[in-house]
Amino acid sequence: MYISDLTLSAFRAHDDFKISFGERINLITGPNGIGKTNLLEAIHYLCLTKSFVSARDATAIREGSDEFVIRGRFVDGGTQSRSVSLQYSKATGKTLQVNKATVERVTGHVGLLPVVVFSPDDYGITAGGPEERRRFLDNMLCQASKTYLADLQNFRHALKQRNSLLVQATSHTATFRSQLDAWSSEVVRHGARVINRRRTDISLINSYLHDSLEQLGLANEVPEMRYRSVPVGDVDRGTSSGGRDLSLEEIEERYFEALVEAGSNDMARRRTSVGPHRDELELFVNGRPLRNYASQGQHRTFAMALKLAKYHYLYKLCETKPILLLDDAFDHLDPERIAGYIHLIQDKLECQAFITTANPGVIESIVQWGDPNRHFNLSVMIGALEKE
Repeated sequence: MYISDLTLSAFRAHDDFKISFGERINLITGPNGIGKTNLLEAIHYLCLTKSFVSARDATAIREGSDEFVIRGRFVDGGTQSRSVSLQYSKATGKTLQVNKATVERVTGHVGLLPVVVFSPDDYGITAGGPEERRRFLDNMLCQASKTYLADLQNFRHALKQRNSLLVQATSHTATFRSQLDAWSSEVVRHGARVINRRRTDISLINSYLHDSLEQLGLANEVPEMRYRSVPVGDVDRGTSSGGRDLSLEEIEERYFEALVEAGSNDMARRRTSVGPHRDELELFVNGRPLRNYASQGQHRTFAMALKLAKYHYLYKLCETKPILLLDDAFDHLDPERIAGYIHLIQDKLECQAFITTANPGVIESIVQWGDPNRHFNLSVMIGALEKE
């Protein structure tokens, strides 16, 4: 699947903008602030109905407008295609249409057009806090499984209600206890499903992570991801610390026990302290914690390997090649490393990719070592539009 056409109306830097893309590498250049990232963000909106830049849709509306509209045409490589339109209005919110039919629940759309974003912020996945790694894992699993997406949404709703109850509690009456028990049961029921899916998919993701490091020329490095979940104890390679795999029912039991044990602490702090929202995804290379021992360059390489593993994982489970969005991802790399990545994308993955940069050296390396289907200089394109 690839996107062939994109139209933007009142979206960030672009008032009325149309562009057609190639099936493989699309190089987007121009000075900072011209709107390169906006194009990638718009594609991401059409794929996942949300931005990778900001959590607030309203910030993407061009100044002076009340709404933005993004339209795109996706082709499956044959003759079939689908048109996707996303509109966000300050008055009515977000509306998604596929082939001119309104999509009532976006959960049914997520995963149909898989996408992977590469950016300088990826450094935070390996060097940042656990919330960065949970976000990375959740994004991957939500695109691959509508069941996981629903479980995660239900867990977050139940968690929000439980935390709200803890904050508002002034006395521990029978009514309060009854409501707390009810929401605790919902937190456990949905949270256990989230934990179970995370831990069972780690072994598959690990295999793709190892392959990805090999593709990046680091075959001697042995990577590993370990999922640590407080409710069920240490989880390593999909099993409990005792070496025995756990059933969903056993995870629920352990989670409930952990929640009861943390009851006094939760009451005092007025928030839920255990669950998948606090779990950790630990990264290792050759048995050593990446976060403590890796150099800055190793962090960047491992982050790139994680995103490549995500690509392979989504390709396997979604059964269609994800679109790659590389936003200034090559700006800190030397020409030899850039050449290796271009060769990988162009000759091995053979998927559609979008690369943005304002760096003349990066542009020269990509043009020298690759064969971009399209090279868009936004300064020239926008200048031509302004003259019309």
